[in-house]
Amino acid sequence: MLATVGVRKRVAAVAAVVGLALSAAGCLADSSTTPPADPLKAAIFTAINAQRAAQGWTPVLNNSPRLEVTAQAWSDQMANGVGLNHQNLSNLLFNDPNYSHYSTLGENLLVGPANLSADQIVQAWMNSPPHRANILNPYFNVAGIGLTRDSHGQLWVCMDYGGLR
Repeated sequence: MLATVGVRKRVAAVAAVVGLALSAAGCLADSSTTPPADPLKAAIFTAINAQRAAQGWTPVLNNSPRLEVTAQAWSDQMANGVGLNHQNLSNLLFNDPNYSHYSTLGENLLVGPANLSADQIVQAWMNSPPHRANILNPYFNVAGIGLTRDSHGQLWVCMDYGGLR
């Protein structure tokens, strides 16, 4: 019984943090030409935009502080017990007024060793047809990245993509 109570408290705490993060996302910009402050996130953006350029796709992806908060909240949640599962982006797209000016949303996820480089992360995605499709999707023009390192030495990555109208 004590284990069940502990799990319920943990799930409630994670849900509260995600709820607060998504509420905070409403106050954020949808697009910024300033790269993310985190060096690994910035390197992932650079590697993905290089892949898009190599395929002749434009526009480049700009950093979205709004999507970064959404991706970070989901990355934290995956690392804290949800596991490698996609969040319900359709719910955001159709039911959250903060996302009403998006025409589409997508998501790439990854879990691996904490020392993965940006190039390794992007190459893993490029080797997977559905993830590659998100990277090269010309309708996506903004994205946000969430990174969480758990206590077991795993890196949880969530990259949310958006197409602004």
